Amino acid sequence: MDPQILTARLPGMMDAMATQNTVKAQALQQRLAGRAWRWPPVTELSVRYRAGFAYLDALLDNGDELPLCRLRDTGDPDLWGFALYTDSTGRYEDAILPTGHTAGTPEEALDCSCGLYLGAPVTARLARGEDLAAAVDIWRQANTARGRPPTEQRIARVRDKLTDPDALVLVTAVGDEVLGMALAEPGRDQDGHGARLEELCHISMVFVHPDHWGRRMGLLLLEGIAGHAHKQGYAHLQVWTGKSNDQAQHLYRRAGFTPSGRTLQLDSGEPVLHFVRPASYPRKINAKLRRVY
Repeated sequence: MDPQILTARLPGMMDAMATQNTVKAQALQQRLAGRAWRWPPVTELSVRYRAGFAYLDALLDNGDELPLCRLRDTGDPDLWGFALYTDSTGRYEDAILPTGHTAGTPEEALDCSCGLYLGAPVTARLARGEDLAAAVDIWRQANTARGRPPTEQRIARVRDKLTDPDALVLVTAVGDEVLGMALAEPGRDQDGHGARLEELCHISMVFVHPDHWGRRMGLLLLEGIAGHAHKQGYAHLQVWTGKSNDQAQHLYRRAGFTPSGRTLQLDSGEPVLHFVRPASYPRKINAKLRRVY
């Protein structure tokens, strides 16, 4: 081949390869964003793609950058070879995932790496008896941080609601430490004053400890509520939120809720909006991993 032709073609070829690498890195980063935030120390996940390999690095809340692992592209988006970064050698070494295989999904690779280096992830689970006091305290601290400290009477009412036999209470936790709470209960006709509606699940509380705001735990709680509500036979979820509460509205939209068009006015005079979604709505969270304060 004429050297001049080769020279002319190389820049375009290199640009195409760079673009392809960027697209693959962005696709992986987008896919893993909804997983990485479950690891509390991680504030940002970065992905580099080069020569058939993807390199995952985490930025931690103490400012450190932590290399996690290297994924080998097999051409199957759900099957990547796994190599763990070892600090002692400063290299990536082939490793076995908890599944017993040397290849798996990107999520499995991320969880394995973070589990080895960072400890326990954030999970959503049904509240146990010993979680209820922590759930009430999170509700109290979140309201206080918003400038609405609750009275003792309100605190007592919330305790009663959480212990109601029909209550569906979930918490987000790292190990035994509770970081967020959500309460759902059977929906009722006439906006809560009428007969029970068997297919409707009403979400009345979603609160996260102020130290963990912006870490998408609200999404995890809402998806947990949806999953358990679906298992219990509910077909629809509903929630009301303040018309001026843009942050809450954004959360519900991200979790698949849409406005029904209905509005009410609370006794306080505050207008609230009605949001609904099917209980079985597929999870589609499109988010870049970055903590927001």
